[in-house]
Amino acid sequence: MNETPRNETPSNETPPVIVASPARVLRLDDLPATPWRNGGGVTRELARAELPGGSGFAWRLSIADIDRPGPFSDFQGYRRQLILLAGHGLHLGGPGMRGVRLDRPGDMHVFDGAAPVSATLYGGPCRDVNLMTAHAAPCHWEVQLLRDASLDLAGGFALFPVQGQWQARAVDAAGATGGDGDASCTDTAADDAGKAASSAPCIAGPGDVLAHLDAPAASTLHCAGSGLAILLRLRPHRS
Repeated sequence: MNETPRNETPSNETPPVIVASPARVLRLDDLPATPWRNGGGVTRELARAELPGGSGFAWRLSIADIDRPGPFSDFQGYRRQLILLAGHGLHLGGPGMRGVRLDRPGDMHVFDGAAPVSATLYGGPCRDVNLMTAHAAPCHWEVQLLRDASLDLAGGFALFPVQGQWQARAVDAAGATGGDGDASCTDTAADDAGKAASSAPCIAGPGDVLAHLDAPAASTLHCAGSGLAILLRLRPHRS
C-alpha cells in the first residue's frame, strides 16, 4: 500500500540497532497509526531494527489495517511477508504474478518489496502483520501458526493471538517457570498510568501482541495458550 517508501539497499557491514520495548503486552489499536497516502488504510509500527548511519532499516514489523483495494508501495531492497491476522481476507495480484488468496488467519505470502503487487479485499477491511526484511540484513524471521500450544521461546519474538488467551512467564536457568513474582512482562495499561509493572504473568488475547523483541538470546519465556496464535521469531543469521 502507499506507505512512504525507502528505496535504498542497506549494508550489512555493521549490526543493526533494534528499536523496541522489553517483553510486554501491547494493544494493537493503541499503536500510533500512520495513514497511507492513498487513504486506503493505516500502518501501526510495532518495532524495527535500524542500520547505523541512517541507511535504512534491517527489518520492520508493523500492522496494516487495509480499508480499500490498492497497490503496495515500492520497497526496493526488501523482502515483504504479509500475514492475515483478522478480517475476511484479501487477494494479491500483479503483472506476471499468479493470484494469491489470503482468507484465513495465518495465511501468508512472501514477495519482493519492489514487485508491483496490488490487493483486493474480500468482504470488507482486514488487518495484516507486515514484516519487511532487507535483502542484506544479517537476520531472518521464522513464522509459525500455533494451536493449543505450550513452548519455551528464547530470544526475540512477537506472538499475535487470533483466538483464545495466551500467557507468558519467565523460565529460570534450571528450566522452571517462575511464580507470580517472576514474570518478565509489563502491560501498557500500567505504563500509561505511570505504575510499576505488574508481577502477574503476561496475558494477551485477540487485538494484542505479546512482544519480546529486544531480548538477549539467553532470555527465555514459557508461552502457552488455548486457541490460535501467529508467532514470529527473530533469528540472528539467515539459514
